[in-house]
Amino acid sequence: RETAAPPAVSAPAESTASIASRFAARVEANKEYPYMAVKRGLTGAVRVTASLSAEGNLEGVYITASSGASLLDEAALQAVRNSCPFSHGAGRSITITVPIHFDLQ
Repeated sequence: RETAAPPAVSAPAESTASIASRFAARVEANKEYPYMAVKRGLTGAVRVTASLSAEGNLEGVYITASSGASLLDEAALQAVRNSCPFSHGAGRSITITVPIHFDLQ
């Protein structure tokens, strides 16, 4: 005798904090320290805000806090662009702000 399968329970959407953490790691992996910035000894942190579609496509990206060095700011934007598409489990469009650090060590 067959019994009906229980109704499927949809998995909870991934938390924004979890997505932001994974996205920050992806951006870090795609970050390239510009040669001229290294040569000039430029360091700093850039805060970048990215809007991702439900499918993970980049809808927009902008700098929320500049490092004060255009070379680093542009490299941060490029790292975000290179990290997309980024699949996430939010099930909707999301906006994430990530800090991107450029440190010479």
